[in-house]
Amino acid sequence: MDDVEEDPPTPDRLRAFAALIDYEFSDFELLRQALTHRSAAQEADIADNERLEFLGDAVLELIASEWLFAARPNEAEGLLTQRRSRLVSSVALRAVAGRLDLAEWISMSTGEERSGGRSKRSVLANTVEALIGAIYLDGGLEAASRWALPHLSALDVELVDEEVSDAKNRLQELLQGRGEGLPEYVTVGRDGPAHAPTFVVECRVSGSTVATGTGSSKQQAQRRAAEVALQVLVSA
Repeated sequence: MDDVEEDPPTPDRLRAFAALIDYEFSDFELLRQALTHRSAAQEADIADNERLEFLGDAVLELIASEWLFAARPNEAEGLLTQRRSRLVSSVALRAVAGRLDLAEWISMSTGEERSGGRSKRSVLANTVEALIGAIYLDGGLEAASRWALPHLSALDVELVDEEVSDAKNRLQELLQGRGEGLPEYVTVGRDGPAHAPTFVVECRVSGSTVATGTGSSKQQAQRRAAEVALQVLVSA
């Protein structure tokens, strides 16, 4: 077996991490377990985070489902399901782990670390789920929701921005596939104060306005206009 990289985290270290993630645990044993990879648990003969991961996965899906249901009242079930899948995916959870610098707090064996364990998507995502499971057991669903929702909200904004950012490329590819010219983006308006402007951009194809988008920058307004144009042209 691999040698253990370090002893289980001390109470002071656990309190430091709890302060970092802005959650005050009543039972720090839950936090210790959430941060313990199975490679370290096997060597030290202590509980690992896999059961908490199982629980946290279910809790996170419920929290994400309830939040999306309330935040997007006009979206159909299929789209809500797609959004939830992306929000709770290992890619998204790894992003959460990155914000928390979670990799440095996970207890794992030397062998696991040498094999790149601290950067493995599965290890990071599973630890986030275990952390949510620990918070759920420590403070209940409301506490888990309060902790997870800011992360879900930030992820949702990023994912939507990714979708919108890609819209300009997809629109260009669509038009090229149809043998049409490139789209033109024309700024037709600007409202609001200088520190918080709102730009209005038209997306024009072959000289005709196909869609309009708004945003806090010209680039954002262009991307949103492209997204609407895609919907219009694909359904035409």
